[in-house]
Amino acid sequence: MSTHEDRPQHVPGQSPDETREQVLPRGKPFPLHEEMAIDGLTDDEEEKFLAAIADA
Repeated sequence: MSTHEDRPQHVPGQSPDETREQVLPRGKPFPLHEEMAIDGLTDDEEEKFLAAIADA
């Protein structure tokens, strides 16, 4: 298994040394929407949460 240190550093303006086919298998898929959703927020909590995301 390769680690971050094993991978070449990307230099802006240059092509990466690895192809998309080499990189994609290492990626992790997002969890299902149902697993990521936050249920049970009050209207006030939801408003504060969305404002915090907008400011990030």
